[in-house]
Amino acid sequence: MNYHRQRKALRKSIATWVFHFSGTSSIPSDEVVVHRIDEFWVTYFNELLTKDNVVIYKDLECPTKEIVDLDSRTIKVPKALYVREYKNRVFKILEDNKGEKDPIKLKELQVEIEYLTMSFNEENMYKECPNIMSMLTKTNKPNAKEFLRGKYKLDDLGRMQIINKDKELEEGEQKKYVNLLDSNDLDILKELGDHTLECLLVHTLSYLFNIENSVSVASLVDRIESSVRQHAKILKSNRLNVTIDPEKDPYNMKKRSYPFGTGLVEFLLDRRLIVITNRYMDEMLTINKDDSIPLTFIKQSSKKGKNFYREKYNYAECTFNTALLPIKLNLPMIYEPSDWTLNENNKGKVMDLSYIYGGYLSNPFGQIFSNHRVISTPNYGNFHIYFDNNIISYDNDGNDNTLTDKEKAKKLCSAINGLQRQAFKINSEHLKNIINNQSLFEKYGLLMPAFLSELKLNVACDILREVYNRDDFKDLHKKYSYTGLVTILSTNMQRAQYEQTIIMLAKAYDGYSIYYPAFLDFRGRVYRSGIFHFHERDFARSLILIENKKNKEDIEEKKNKEDIDMKENLRKDENNDSHSDSDEIENSENFKRYMIATAFHYKKFNKEDEAQSFITEWMNNLNSKIENLYIKDNEDIEKNNKILYNLILQESRDAKRVFQFISNIYFLYNPIIYNKKDKENFMINAFQEIPITQDASASAYQIMAYFLLDEGMAMKTNLIINKLDWIIDIYEMFKEECLEYIHKNENDKHFCQTLSRVFTRKIVKNIFMPIIYGKTVNSTGKDLHILLGNDLLKPECFKLAKLCYAFWHDTYNDMYSFIDLIGLVGRVCASLERPVLFNTKFFDTHQDYKKVESCSVRVFDKINRKNRTVNLSVPSDVRDKRKSRAATFVNFIHQRDAQIAMSVAEIAGSYQIPLYTVHDNFISNTINSKKLPNIYCHVFREMEAPMTIINRFIYNNLIKPSLDLNDSQNKEYMEKLLTHRIDRQDLESILKKDIPMSEMKNKKGWDKIIKNLLDQYDLYCRRVGVLDMSLDNHKNLWNTLRSKINGLYSVHN
Repeated sequence: MNYHRQRKALRKSIATWVFHFSGTSSIPSDEVVVHRIDEFWVTYFNELLTKDNVVIYKDLECPTKEIVDLDSRTIKVPKALYVREYKNRVFKILEDNKGEKDPIKLKELQVEIEYLTMSFNEENMYKECPNIMSMLTKTNKPNAKEFLRGKYKLDDLGRMQIINKDKELEEGEQKKYVNLLDSNDLDILKELGDHTLECLLVHTLSYLFNIENSVSVASLVDRIESSVRQHAKILKSNRLNVTIDPEKDPYNMKKRSYPFGTGLVEFLLDRRLIVITNRYMDEMLTINKDDSIPLTFIKQSSKKGKNFYREKYNYAECTFNTALLPIKLNLPMIYEPSDWTLNENNKGKVMDLSYIYGGYLSNPFGQIFSNHRVISTPNYGNFHIYFDNNIISYDNDGNDNTLTDKEKAKKLCSAINGLQRQAFKINSEHLKNIINNQSLFEKYGLLMPAFLSELKLNVACDILREVYNRDDFKDLHKKYSYTGLVTILSTNMQRAQYEQTIIMLAKAYDGYSIYYPAFLDFRGRVYRSGIFHFHERDFARSLILIENKKNKEDIEEKKNKEDIDMKENLRKDENNDSHSDSDEIENSENFKRYMIATAFHYKKFNKEDEAQSFITEWMNNLNSKIENLYIKDNEDIEKNNKILYNLILQESRDAKRVFQFISNIYFLYNPIIYNKKDKENFMINAFQEIPITQDASASAYQIMAYFLLDEGMAMKTNLIINKLDWIIDIYEMFKEECLEYIHKNENDKHFCQTLSRVFTRKIVKNIFMPIIYGKTVNSTGKDLHILLGNDLLKPECFKLAKLCYAFWHDTYNDMYSFIDLIGLVGRVCASLERPVLFNTKFFDTHQDYKKVESCSVRVFDKINRKNRTVNLSVPSDVRDKRKSRAATFVNFIHQRDAQIAMSVAEIAGSYQIPLYTVHDNFISNTINSKKLPNIYCHVFREMEAPMTIINRFIYNNLIKPSLDLNDSQNKEYMEKLLTHRIDRQDLESILKKDIPMSEMKNKKGWDKIIKNLLDQYDLYCRRVGVLDMSLDNHKNLWNTLRSKINGLYSVHN
């Protein structure tokens, strides 16, 4: 199909998807405004598709070898054709080597892919981006290096436009100009080559604009500043052959003026590669439905003095096609990732984990340094993982399970290495169906039209303004602003760009075994790098299958340190899952699990029987429609497939996770369509490959139930089986309880009636999930105004927030008290100028929040002849007491969450169970999905008595740093805390011994904080059964509770 025929076909299809684009599909069609806005978009797209300059891609005939003249670094054909050729070049390696099985060759290919997509190399930039490099270098103007040596003029407000350093100034004018860079920054500039800065700019733009259409100027300034300083540091280190401490190196220190970041943004503006636009915050905070389709805008105003204003931010947009930028995405691997290994210093001690490398095969450097260490946080001085050699621990049977620092480090590396060795593959059938039925997906609003990903945003916006200003649509101006419509357009363009990128990646990796390198945040939670993995949205997840590389030999002979019950449960499951082609009972059981998981992709259920009944009825309904529409001639497979797929999409469009639901349903019909002789074997293979997702049931509340020995909360979070054998949804329970509380305590009947209609589970989760993480009433009120602004007035939103917090405090006071205890430890540490330390059996973490100061810099916008103020955040050396108090409990819970997930991964690895973790979300195949609740409950049962964790936490942070103890005394003190509570008077005397300097002017406030901490500790002790100084009764209560933890739905679909 040629270019003009494609345009004609697109114009004909507009009416089929436009209401999904505009977000009006869920609004009653009798509303006049719905018709008018849809008419507007139809007119707009018809106008848009008549223009030849609006799309990136356009079919042109030109030999590939004539695209670029490498000697002159110029493009001999229109840029659009080069875009397509470049994108193909990145994935040509994968396409040309499909089917390759030789490990040596695959490793070579992986290294080459990493070189193209991750590494920074000046020579590589010239080869891959000759057009953009020509824009920056083929000019009579000064290069970036000379540009930064320029001067700028000061006025009363700050910096003005940069001028060339060689420009002659009159004697009186010279005093008004100062150098952009000081002497230290000029030394940094000396480390760089003539066009190193241009290459760094292209590299930075590639990271920021590969998926996003626009980026905040603040992010652009900050990223450029960091990349220049980091790269200069590495060049100096290589030149002098020395290692530079990253925390002490002046090259790594950002300055409040951000001279490199602001100067180089002005350089990009001067070269007309970017433009700066304003975006209002209230138009960025849109109410969304299903993958960010904007529905309405809630205009918000901020007050300053007696005036109100709308907050706006500066955003940068590229003037060239961003598809011209090299692909700088962290892609999946086609070769097994490098194991994370321990670096040890000369004394044999394990170094900080933040300096351990593994994962990708390339040795990362420069701008991507912080992206490819095992720990992902950039502030590794304030937040990092370490291994404490002095943590004493005993299991529930009294056996010493204390680990050395090296043993803990090896245990951690072993767990994450097991996760990243698991192979996956592309769901080929699902991918092919998406490509072949793209128009159907667009018709039902499941995908944005593909051509949106090819539009030039600036040209598309110009046409939008033209149509918006026509007399025909003046009536829409009251309802929709131009900038609001631009937000809808750019959001959907970005969604289309994301979707097409995922499809492009899936096509490239189809046929390969793929791996995902594992990384950690400072809390120990596992992340994967890039945009195409199970941490992503439903669309990306649906395209990934588990590769069945399970080694079935000698699983029963493996020796594990787990308890006998755990072994027997897993072995029973393993024996039940051993299948043969004739084992109909086992196949039936797997089929049931598969069907239940598929039903949960559609919606939530309280019981698995309900899910099975629903999916059976749903398929019976589909089957009846298939019988009526199928072409009787079985040889016409493709037509029948088209009919089937249309029916599946039509019936599936309301599913919660629609793409995974469609994929699972289609697998059930696949053997029928293609007349597979061995349908049974096909389904067995499907049970081994199709991912089954199981979420921990409100894991934060499960952990709270553990620490409070709260059997009721353990039942509400499915750690303990309830009498009805239901899957309890704690947020649905909170919803009912909270509504009842509000009706009792609120006299405004109209307010209560409105709440009964709009107070949904989603709203409840948005309130009560962050509430345990320290979110304030005021912040919650602002969020509710965004979510409920169409139904409640702003004061009513804040009233609702207050009522919810009052309900929480009155109904769940024990949790409130426990949260306050942990937060107060963080608050006291901040006053005592100490970091907060956490520990688990795998690792220990270091938290040290510092205040962030607001910093305003100015960038001169040469295109619009105006100064742009950019607000950035600069870390200080002052500890943030408020943040430390609020965040300590968050990190405390997240670290426990990470330990549980790591323990599940460790056990799953020992039984060769395929597993992928997303925080408290576990993904395995159908055959092994039943084992995960058993493993999860086993991990909870094996945790030590919670009081010992709290004692250790207080000791490490408040007592140990204040006492001068040798190793023997430290061990004796810690062993005592495993059997006794901390004496109140001892803790009080330690905390009151020296008043911190920061509290000298607030002695009464400091005494109040100490008293509050001691009171909360006493309350916690009583709550968990500590009747005197001994922990014996507490441990008996824990043993009673742990014996009941056997929840089949502790993790569930």
